[in-house]
Amino acid sequence: MNKRPSLFYSLLPIIFLVSALFVNVRIFGDSSLDGSNQLILLLSAGFAAVLAKFQGIKTDDIWNGIQGTLQDSTKAVLILLMVGALTGSWMISGIMPTLIVFGLKILSPIICVPAPINPAVTIPDIIFLFYYIPQVLLRKNYFLLAPYFLYQWGWLLH
Repeated sequence: MNKRPSLFYSLLPIIFLVSALFVNVRIFGDSSLDGSNQLILLLSAGFAAVLAKFQGIKTDDIWNGIQGTLQDSTKAVLILLMVGALTGSWMISGIMPTLIVFGLKILSPIICVPAPINPAVTIPDIIFLFYYIPQVLLRKNYFLLAPYFLYQWGWLLH
């Protein structure tokens, strides 16, 4: 049975990674993203494996851990690749630019103010946009905004 490593011993690979990335960025500047970061990640994984060997962990256990981690992360990577391919095809075909153009035509200053409050458009949102805001602008009666914000904050639901 392997003994539990100390906190400092567990943080050594992370300290190595952060310091190596810091040195990498200081040396290469903007060019550090050209591949040297990936090399540092591999070196950090090797450093963690060497520390594990010093701790007394068997090589088979290290490889089984790597295999399990790769199996778990492969699903997420495939989903990200599919989403990237879908959005890339939308960009190439012109769907995304069209959505941006029509979205900017639909959004106006009246809609932009309450839009971040609640991403789901509800009936009180529609009433607020087409009834309360014109009345506030025409009459300059700001108390008309209170029911909408009370609803958004959930005070009218209780």
